[in-house]
Amino acid sequence: MCASHKLLPWKIRSQFCTNNVNPCPGSTECFNRPLPPNADPSTLAYVCDCGPSLTVGDDCRTTPPGFRSDRPQESFITCYGDSCSTGSFQSLNYPNLYEDRWTAIYLLYIPRASRIDFTFTGDGGFGIETLKDELYVGTGLSFSSADFTGVDIVDGNRVVRFFDNSTLNGQTYPPPFSFETDSVWLYFLTDKNVMFNGWQLSWTSTGLYYII
Repeated sequence: MCASHKLLPWKIRSQFCTNNVNPCPGSTECFNRPLPPNADPSTLAYVCDCGPSLTVGDDCRTTPPGFRSDRPQESFITCYGDSCSTGSFQSLNYPNLYEDRWTAIYLLYIPRASRIDFTFTGDGGFGIETLKDELYVGTGLSFSSADFTGVDIVDGNRVVRFFDNSTLNGQTYPPPFSFETDSVWLYFLTDKNVMFNGWQLSWTSTGLYYII
């Protein structure tokens, strides 16, 4: 006999983001955050688009490690909101060679998403110099230097995936992967020489309702 499940809509606890109230620094765009019924009470009920402030975190109040806004060899890309339920990020110049000494941060927030599925795509294939250049993809909207270990990390709700050419295992692309979250960060770092063609990472999302 099949088990029965109940579908519950995700709810907005409070209207933090209104015409009169914006808790985000510098009045950057604010999103009321729908949460599942069993969400941790400490989870912020709003999310700020950190793009204009070049910061990270749900509330954009954390300076990302290894990133300086005064350096020209950096990029900071965000995708927030319902329009980001599907999409893709890619390295600079893809499918052509990426730049040396480059640091790039990408932040993704999808309201009501409970799962985000990622697939490496693109006509240029996948190329990141082994042991020199690094791509990390992790859950949430904040990270620290402790996440940059050169290996995958699974520690409770903290999950970080690591990618370079050593993760190809003879294939054209690393295998697809998924996170159970509504938000994800990416961090891409290159060294002083030997550039490859980089990567393109596409995603789809599910989870408009919470199943119990």
